[in-house]
Amino acid sequence: MRHEEVIARIDLFELLRKLKIEGRVQGREFIARCPFPDHDDSSPSFSMAIDGPKKGLHQCFGCGSSGNTLHLVQRCLDVDRQEAERTLAKWFGLNVVIYSPTSKEIIDLLNRSDEGDIEEDMIRIPLPRLSERDDVPVEYLMDVRGYDFDQAREICDAFRIGWSDSGYYRNRLIIPILDSIGSQITFEACALSPDTAPKKLYPKGSPMARLLFNQSNVTSEYVWVVEGLFDAIRIWSYGEPVIATFGAHLSKFQARMIINKFQEVRLMFDGDEAGREANDKANKILRPYVKVKDAELAFGDPDQMRKAEFLEMARYLKNV
Repeated sequence: MRHEEVIARIDLFELLRKLKIEGRVQGREFIARCPFPDHDDSSPSFSMAIDGPKKGLHQCFGCGSSGNTLHLVQRCLDVDRQEAERTLAKWFGLNVVIYSPTSKEIIDLLNRSDEGDIEEDMIRIPLPRLSERDDVPVEYLMDVRGYDFDQAREICDAFRIGWSDSGYYRNRLIIPILDSIGSQITFEACALSPDTAPKKLYPKGSPMARLLFNQSNVTSEYVWVVEGLFDAIRIWSYGEPVIATFGAHLSKFQARMIINKFQEVRLMFDGDEAGREANDKANKILRPYVKVKDAELAFGDPDQMRKAEFLEMARYLKNV
């Protein structure tokens, strides 16, 4: 079930009533206290667009959660995506076919020996203290990654990229990493200088094998799968739905999340030996359950792809 289909066929105010979210209309927004159980909101910081191109999308400026109507139902009722879809179908009489692998398929896929079974068990690691200066991440994206000023500013805002100027993560970009419903779980600390080793750090105890970067922002039926955060940010800047696996390895838990959410996967791992091995492994895991298309790179990584080159590949894969 796609967000656009839901919005076209439900009454948002009836949905809010069923979820017991009380608030007020202010312009094109519905304003309320955050309804999520893990946020004790003392003043209204939750807003949902009730009109316009962002209709049905919500954000809490207190806890940072954001998403669409499906995410809202998931968080408020503490259910997974499929159960949220079934609930909406029941409440509003939607006759929608929901893709779902059988229980046996999922059990066989996970083999009940992987990293766990539910996101709720994950340890939530707070962000380190961030500098009040917001020009450093923008300058990094311009000088090192080649974006212009407006693009860099948009990326920093969209992914809430900050900078630490003290402590263990001194002189590193801090990029929040969220779970499937938009709650911050951990972060990546990226070195500003290419000479700094290691180039990226994750806090001890970070459940990286149970997360996918940018997963809460993707609502399409297909998705690009890449290795690194900046690979994903590059593809995102070209207007395509994308998630990242935090390295050349797709865990079974990540695979299950992908299978449950998407009907088509476009793999674009790095063009080195590790990337090719990761591509082969992801193919073997995903292909029995979803449509898989390969965008094999001869060398380099997606972050190095120029827009024209990427769009040409995207058009080709669309018609394969």
